[in-house]
Amino acid sequence: MSRNWADTAYAGWGPALASFVDLRDDSDVLKTSVINLVMTRRGERVMRCDFGSEILGQLHEPNDEIAAVVATESVRSALESDDRIQMVKVAVERQGVKKSLKVIFRDRADPMGGLQEVLVEMSALGVV
Repeated sequence: MSRNWADTAYAGWGPALASFVDLRDDSDVLKTSVINLVMTRRGERVMRCDFGSEILGQLHEPNDEIAAVVATESVRSALESDDRIQMVKVAVERQGVKKSLKVIFRDRADPMGGLQEVLVEMSALGVV
């Protein structure tokens, strides 16, 4: 369990529902929190209208520089709502029709700790 907060890191569905919840260390909890912030629509959570991003709203937007800037700013504003995360860089990486979102951040509770990275494959979700 985490030393600073209680949260759950999702390891994936796996072969059975029993593998759904997996308690991990702080870095895994933060990575899961970043993914939850990015993949939740803003306003989707009850009583937390500022939680989430607008990245899923770009489902039918063109894969150009304007969409990349909008995605970057959406993730940047979403990460500002979590005081555990110090965002370092958000980048949209494109390889043909595949688009990935790379979020590099640091744990505010451990400022001397190294940088952590989360890569979200947007093409797998239909966001291209």
